[in-house]
Amino acid sequence: QNDLGDETLEKALAANDPAAAACPEGTLSAHQKAQAALCAQAVDFLAVLAQAAKRVEYKLPQPLFARGRFEMNFFLAKFVAHHPVAKNGTGSPPRTPVTKLRSELRDLLRRIDRLPAVLCHRDYHRRNLMVTRRGGKPQLVIIDHQDTRLGPAGYDLASFLFDSYGTFPPARRRALAKR
Repeated sequence: QNDLGDETLEKALAANDPAAAACPEGTLSAHQKAQAALCAQAVDFLAVLAQAAKRVEYKLPQPLFARGRFEMNFFLAKFVAHHPVAKNGTGSPPRTPVTKLRSELRDLLRRIDRLPAVLCHRDYHRRNLMVTRRGGKPQLVIIDHQDTRLGPAGYDLASFLFDSYGTFPPARRRALAKR
């Protein structure tokens, strides 16, 4: 991050704009337009990333379903098994709900596995998007690539639009999803 500065998209989106209050209803200040442009740039880059995978031949280290199954089992063992709601008073989770959940998650993984596979960053959120200034124009640079792999189309978009580090107003989320 030192070479890129320390402005993440998270910081850029959190910056207040005192001029925004003076704008007529339904219009955006220059600052708000710049924020919207950065968000659009973040979404548009996902299409570039998806197209990049089509130009390279990949050998997957394991099928997507196998990786998803590992993550599903980890979730069931480390979260569900220890969640108070899942326990039946005996200190252990009841077999029927956990078994049913496992079956439903397997079905979901199989459906996801039929989706087109694209190159996914797999950690695509506003803290991994750095804002740089090139020629005075803000430009995003993506960092933290170690989890990049093939994955289901839409994975990174969902991660970005429903980012745990900040929310988008519903109207902006819908507009970005349509890009």
